[in-house]
Amino acid sequence: MTNRITHLSLTTVKATMVHGTMVAGILVATGTRATQPRGLIPTSHLLTILVGADSGISQRNLAQAIRVAVQRWAEVTNISLGSITASASLRQAVLFASPIVTTWWSWRRLVTMPPWTNDYPAQFPSVITVAAVNQAGLLAAHTDYNAHHDIAAPGNLIKTATPRLGQHGQYIGWLSGTSAAAPYVTAVCAILLGIDPHLTHHELKDILYRTAQTHPSSRGLIRIIDVRRAMTAVRDL
Repeated sequence: MTNRITHLSLTTVKATMVHGTMVAGILVATGTRATQPRGLIPTSHLLTILVGADSGISQRNLAQAIRVAVQRWAEVTNISLGSITASASLRQAVLFASPIVTTWWSWRRLVTMPPWTNDYPAQFPSVITVAAVNQAGLLAAHTDYNAHHDIAAPGNLIKTATPRLGQHGQYIGWLSGTSAAAPYVTAVCAILLGIDPHLTHHELKDILYRTAQTHPSSRGLIRIIDVRRAMTAVRDL
């Protein structure tokens, strides 16, 4: 992994760190691609903030993490989690924040539970909400897609770094789900902001939306991110 990573913790609770490490790897891993994963933006600086354990987090900690990210000059915030409600502190933090890329997923597809969804912070207007597609460009089995989704990105068996030693003595793993798709959109947002640092939240969302490739699905048209078209659109502004 890159040495451009700063880690902060807002909790004393221990977590396995597997999820966060794998998401970070999709973004900034510095492997050679041939034998090791290489991230989408490997020369970027990354701030990781531990906000809770594997069993869950508090909205207070999440809101605090968003504020800390902004205070540390984060240009894009990647969040792979959700809550069924939104506290006042979370609402205020999102308004305070730089562009946020997050996921929206439903427990209905994972375990037998009542049909509720993790709506926040995905439902906030300034947030870019991401679904996952597989290698065929179809919605992945572990993703939702509805009117609140802004964009879809690859999210099935994404090769990345892992803190757990795997086969052949390598720290390599494969991540599937919206947590694997969100870093793709985060990386594209970072690239677009590198071209034009003055892009606003809404301009980023609009560019991603109108330059995306559209594909039919059982839930209507889905929009899949197209980095080249998005970069061209920013340069043409």
